[in-house]
Amino acid sequence: MRNNGDWTLQDWMNVHADVLIPHVSPRFFLGRTPDGNICRVASDVPQSITEKLTFLAKDEPVSDAPNGLPVYADVYAEILAEASAVERKWIGPAYYFPRTMFAHSRKVVQITNENISLLQPNHKAWIRDVGRRDPVCVLLNGSEVLSICYSPAMSDLAHEAGVETVSTHRGKGYAVFVVASWASAVREIGIEPLYSTSSDNLASQSIASKLGLVPIGMDFHLT
Repeated sequence: MRNNGDWTLQDWMNVHADVLIPHVSPRFFLGRTPDGNICRVASDVPQSITEKLTFLAKDEPVSDAPNGLPVYADVYAEILAEASAVERKWIGPAYYFPRTMFAHSRKVVQITNENISLLQPNHKAWIRDVGRRDPVCVLLNGSEVLSICYSPAMSDLAHEAGVETVSTHRGKGYAVFVVASWASAVREIGIEPLYSTSSDNLASQSIASKLGLVPIGMDFHLT
């Protein structure tokens, strides 16, 4: 693939798909961008179904501003159901981070084995991510953890953001700061940070907007 400074939105969608698909394991994935669409079908889908899906996906219109369901959304589901029932449908936007990162002065630290005690005793569920889903960044108020961002899905080229804010501190914009610091930490190791969410998660889309993230396009996938 070309240097990422030359990537088209379709290139970015391919990178995003390479990160996301092993993590969520959809049977059918359609990524729509203004530069063109991409289609992926799981290897365990029967060949006859795969051929029908890929043939139809080639006819999916390319939109300058893809949003909402694909034109053939219901047909994709009907075709996939010929193999087995569709259990889950997903649609949502994907983004990449601009070259100039969002700057802030909040206290964010990267969690390592040396400071993992910051997650004790109230955030033990996050400890398992340290060393496995690095970088793991937390926003602090003193020694109190307010929000965390880590890499739940990754490839050799990109990491996808996973963010969670402590329930008692939600709605205060803390996720914006911790995601920005996570993205900078990802870039420092020579990897591209990515962000995606669902169409009905307006709070998560607001984070993307505040960070100035660049829309890649829309994911549509069926499981």
